Amino acid sequence: MRILKMCVLLLFLGYSSKAQIAFGFSTSQDLYYKNANSFKRFYGVGFQYFIGENVSLNNRIMFGVNQDNKETMVHYGLGGLLTQAALSGGWFWSGASGNTFNELVGLVILPIIVPEGIQFHFGGDNLRFSPYIYPASFEYNTFVSNTSTLNDKEVKAILEVGTGVQIIVKDGLLISPSIGWKMRYGDKKQAISLGVMIAFINKD
Repeated sequence: MRILKMCVLLLFLGYSSKAQIAFGFSTSQDLYYKNANSFKRFYGVGFQYFIGENVSLNNRIMFGVNQDNKETMVHYGLGGLLTQAALSGGWFWSGASGNTFNELVGLVILPIIVPEGIQFHFGGDNLRFSPYIYPASFEYNTFVSNTSTLNDKEVKAILEVGTGVQIIVKDGLLISPSIGWKMRYGDKKQAISLGVMIAFINKD
């Protein structure tokens, strides 16, 4: 409960100081090409908190499908991993199902404390060139198969670097397509990631 209050306080301070905050729909389409042939789709929400005119801290919480077996996956940042594990008694590590409410709180509300990565923004008010780095992304697959090299029922840590273009239209609508490169730390499997974020961003 204390951590939840901290999250609300951080959001309040962000709005009260007129910091830019973007929140909306996020998707990622990942094509693995090295040591594995697999395609993954993720859909969820994206969050950007601007700590200056040209820098934002980003988070994504997405649910997806591994096209090899049509099973569900979850994508989140370091904050989602740490808080979900703490609240549910280490569900990801032990394999035992924890409290569903705690898991949802850990994955959806609390990750704003620890960002998934950082993004830099160059350009004007309506068009920005935005390279990013996500050094601490995680994917969890809910299914195990001996026939696919990507169906590991465990948390996989991922490095992602890339760039996006942010287009801000009237009424604070943000459209940001992106292209990136992913590498799983443990097995070095790599992917090209195409994404887009459609969100609303508050005015300064």
